[in-house]
Amino acid sequence: MTDAVVDQLFAPLSKAHEHYRALDEKIWDGRLDPALLEVCRLRIAMLHRCAPQLASQRADIGEKRDAIAQWPTSPLFNDVERALLRFTEQYVIDAQGVSDADAAGVTAVLSGAEIAAFTVAIGAFDAICRFTLALGSEQAAAAREARD
Repeated sequence: MTDAVVDQLFAPLSKAHEHYRALDEKIWDGRLDPALLEVCRLRIAMLHRCAPQLASQRADIGEKRDAIAQWPTSPLFNDVERALLRFTEQYVIDAQGVSDADAAGVTAVLSGAEIAAFTVAIGAFDAICRFTLALGSEQAAAAREARD
């Protein structure tokens, strides 16, 4: 998501904005390959139909960006990405439905520290999409009213 959209949404919540920015910095600090994070972040945005997140790019993933919806069968995605995307998709659709097999797929390809970073990241990506969608329409309506 563009910084401007996040900044606008968080405007009335300055302390929350500070905490979000600190978390965002930690997520993208290199503990996990930014390209892995980006494919998951983008898939979450697609599942939520979150236009501001879809419009942003946090890491270069090349052709994968246009093929993200076809990740299960596209030859562009490797086994690590598929394991993370499988878990991510299930988490967004029904977090309680994440199976032992979904978790095992992640633990097979990431270390303990990477698993922690990954789960925090997808939780944050999911939350920011939901936050944007919930507040974004209200903020847009308020901005239109202020202009009129």
